[in-house]
Amino acid sequence: MTFSGKMMIGLAGAALVALTSGSAFAETYEVKMYTKHPENKKLKNVFVPPILKIQPGDTVKFIAAQKSHNTESIKKMIPEGAKKWKSKINKDFEITFD
Repeated sequence: MTFSGKMMIGLAGAALVALTSGSAFAETYEVKMYTKHPENKKLKNVFVPPILKIQPGDTVKFIAAQKSHNTESIKKMIPEGAKKWKSKINKDFEITFD
């Protein structure tokens, strides 16, 4: 095998590791936590945006846009085996979903 052949195999292996780990294309999303929605004060304890579509390896950063709000997982609303989380009130919180 030539040097270039070994190099190609090495690069292919590195690409496979990057694709399977999810980190090569991982993104960070921001979600603001509001006690009262900034455009509709009747809506309380909301997240903006309210829904995200993420991939394994992506990170969500919850931003405390107003006081008295946090984020936490809810039993039976996360996949079995998923890591639970609970942030502190009034604090930004970041979590990477595997």
